[in-house]
Amino acid sequence: MLAQALSASLLGVEGVPVRVEVDVAFGLPSLTIVGLAGSQVQEARERVRSALRNSGFELGVTYRWLGGDEDGLKLNSTATLTTTKNEVLSLGNGGQPLFDQTGAARTAVGSALGTFYLVRTAGIFQTAAEVQAHTTRLPNGTNRVIQPGAQPGDIRYVDANGDGQINDDDRVEVGNGTPKYSWGMFFDGGYGPFDFGLNLRGAGGYKIFNVARYWTDRMDDPSNFRAGFQPWTPTNRSTTTPRALAAGNDNTRFLSDRWIEDGDFIRIQNILVGYRLPASLTSRLGGGVGLGARIFLNVQNAHTFSDFSNWDPETLGFGNPLGRGIDDGRIYPNPRTVSLGIDVQM
Repeated sequence: MLAQALSASLLGVEGVPVRVEVDVAFGLPSLTIVGLAGSQVQEARERVRSALRNSGFELGVTYRWLGGDEDGLKLNSTATLTTTKNEVLSLGNGGQPLFDQTGAARTAVGSALGTFYLVRTAGIFQTAAEVQAHTTRLPNGTNRVIQPGAQPGDIRYVDANGDGQINDDDRVEVGNGTPKYSWGMFFDGGYGPFDFGLNLRGAGGYKIFNVARYWTDRMDDPSNFRAGFQPWTPTNRSTTTPRALAAGNDNTRFLSDRWIEDGDFIRIQNILVGYRLPASLTSRLGGGVGLGARIFLNVQNAHTFSDFSNWDPETLGFGNPLGRGIDDGRIYPNPRTVSLGIDVQM
């Protein structure tokens, strides 16, 4: 019987594969600024026209439990799952890669829109011997120390192109700010005089470039530091935070994956609990007039579970699609709101 009731209450399961290719024109607003008009604008539009493919899958499941009597358990629930993958198929203007305003995110043919393009880190040098052992074999057969000026406590960088030095030529793709999947779960129902609601949602499989942490953790200028900040010292051999230096040095390299963090999160978006006051009480309060009254407690943005160190993992990055996932620290955090109220129906 229970199996039959469950199957009867499963209202719908929908799964839709999505694959869309669109033509886009990055940077078009600048075309009107330089005074182009008419056919010139159209010609310029064609030069910057690009193609982008979005693909993924959307799944939705709805379930309803009505219970056996009027005051029994009632439950409505919905679960959704969306996956997303995008790929740049072509770029106008000769196919040259495009960068966002920070230079950290690159849009290139064959990659995802706004992919972070940075120098990789590989921990912290703990001893002078580790500095000397960090070498690259050159084509002539000699070994070159990659960071000869480094000291214990400095960041070890990856020589991606094997030329024996660290510069912008060692930048590689390290993820992007578009979630690979997002989901939501929504419940509402009641039992006797009680009613309840719960909304959960989350996303995962994406990265955030934390510019705010760059400014607080770089240590080469007077500033405030985050709570718990502990740089490397001979007695505190950190494997994540380099030594503190007052002057500019290679540890403050902006375009490195030191500032990359996982953006995965689970958010309790809304919690609602209500109680319908008994008619015997409301009739006395209303002087014999029948009233319908319900008290409720509502909590919005109750909590976000995330390893991201700044305020909100749902940062869009200056509103620029070429730099989604760049957190410059100017985002206003979502406040937690607690409401207690009463609904009265005459």
